[in-house]
Amino acid sequence: MIRRSIFFVALIFLLVVCAACGGCVFLSPEIKQTDVPPELNANLSDFRISVDARAAEMEGALLTTAGSLSTIACGDPDLNDVLRDLYTKFPASIGVCYVDKDIGAGRSVPLGSLYSLIKDSHLRNISADSFSEKNMLMLGPIYTPEYGEIIAFVAPVYSPEGNYRGYICNALDPSGIVNEDLCPGTRYYSDSGYLFWIVRNDGTIIYAPDNDFIGQKLSDDSFYPELSLKGAGDHILSAPEGAMQYHSATGRERIMVWTTTFVGDKEIRLLLAIPEGYDTAPLLPRNPNIDEIHDAAVSLFQYASGHGQKQTIAELQKSNGTFYGKDVSYFAYTMDGIIIYDSDEQDTAAGRNVLNTRDAYGLRPVATQILRCMQGGGYVSAYRLIHLPEVDQTVLYLSYVIPVNEEWYVGARMPVMSSLVPVNSEKREEILQMTHNLTSYTLIHGKDAALAEINLPEGRFFTENISVSALGYDGIILADSVHPEMTGEDAFYYTDASGSSSMREVVMQAKLGGGYMYFGIHDAEKEEILLCLIFIEPMEDDWCICSAIALDRIPIYNSSNIF
Repeated sequence: MIRRSIFFVALIFLLVVCAACGGCVFLSPEIKQTDVPPELNANLSDFRISVDARAAEMEGALLTTAGSLSTIACGDPDLNDVLRDLYTKFPASIGVCYVDKDIGAGRSVPLGSLYSLIKDSHLRNISADSFSEKNMLMLGPIYTPEYGEIIAFVAPVYSPEGNYRGYICNALDPSGIVNEDLCPGTRYYSDSGYLFWIVRNDGTIIYAPDNDFIGQKLSDDSFYPELSLKGAGDHILSAPEGAMQYHSATGRERIMVWTTTFVGDKEIRLLLAIPEGYDTAPLLPRNPNIDEIHDAAVSLFQYASGHGQKQTIAELQKSNGTFYGKDVSYFAYTMDGIIIYDSDEQDTAAGRNVLNTRDAYGLRPVATQILRCMQGGGYVSAYRLIHLPEVDQTVLYLSYVIPVNEEWYVGARMPVMSSLVPVNSEKREEILQMTHNLTSYTLIHGKDAALAEINLPEGRFFTENISVSALGYDGIILADSVHPEMTGEDAFYYTDASGSSSMREVVMQAKLGGGYMYFGIHDAEKEEILLCLIFIEPMEDDWCICSAIALDRIPIYNSSNIF
């Protein structure tokens, strides 16, 4: 049981009563009293209920799974079924793994995720003593190159005789700590009407409206737009409950409230703020030209190669320089994802690490840009969310990136649709569920039966809006629900509409544990690029499965460079 002093109990009670009445909450001498709107407190209460319910759901599922594993050996085929059952219960899950006490054997779903999850020292050092006070640990945020920041929930596995055997771990995207049913809009692209933060009591940010701050320590400038109150970050960590006013970068006043709860073995602060307001819809080009993006990036690359980083940035900043007045945006990043220059960002963005930034479908465009640069350069798609009064929309951007050297790269970007496009996060869930169905079928009936079922016309894995395929790590197509006649073909060197080695990237993603990526298909007849979202999952050690769904069609205007 959690023990608290009488003083803190009285303090919490006083603050909650004042806040619930929509009255004035008194803070430190530097921070003025704040009138809290009743609806803000009501939403904070819902937020806490959501997190508490999620923590209870996670702990119950982990302990149930741990009980099921108590008699299953690492090589037992039933182990896959138990892990798969846990994995499918949590759509935000990166992967589930069981590791024995010596970390010498184990199993994971997806198969490749085990290596990513246990290589961090926090997970390697787990022992029986780690669970002396709590049945569930919350570890993280832990940065992984494959998935960005993750949160790991861990529970012990004991034998029927009570001996410690190891642990079961479920790793999630940080947004997965919020129950989407109770607190909708927080997953993937933060489309909620409020701004959410989840912070450990040591100041580590677990979840924030801006993913770049995840894993950092809470401070006065951690919020975006930043706080203007000196000592605000320290005050939030010192007071279990509270409220404050602060000013955004535009000078508008905001009100933030927070409360405290526990998740696993961690005390955390839950922060909720009224948002700034609605975004301004950007001016989109009528006929975006893909060639212009490519040519602008090449021009910037040539200048950077000949003049070096310092002079290149100085030229980009000139109001009458070589790159001024163009319809494209220019940027330069390090290979670690740190902004050197970006014409779409404020001047203060330089030096900021945006490697973990996610777009409207939860993908990390900067991480993908770096992957493209490792292959010599190429196009990268990203959906930027725009909050409007009627409904949230997105701007679909296309970037072209080129590495200058091993330390930094440059690029250019432009919207490639003449109108805003809606985002449908349900498409993520559709292809994820299809992949889960296929992997479950494979576990039950075997690889050969699964491949035959994929190729079967009007089979159980054939739908009008989702395509399913299986690919060997050597690039051989093993099955395809849309084009079964391609079975046996070598697609390893196939390039998509952006000129990227898509099949090679699918294999690379699978070997890293799977996940989402964009895939462009050139429709020459309609002069369009069909942009798809793909979910990839590794199967055994030499093949993977993919489920894809169409997102948008990008018109091609006078384009000749990328095909």
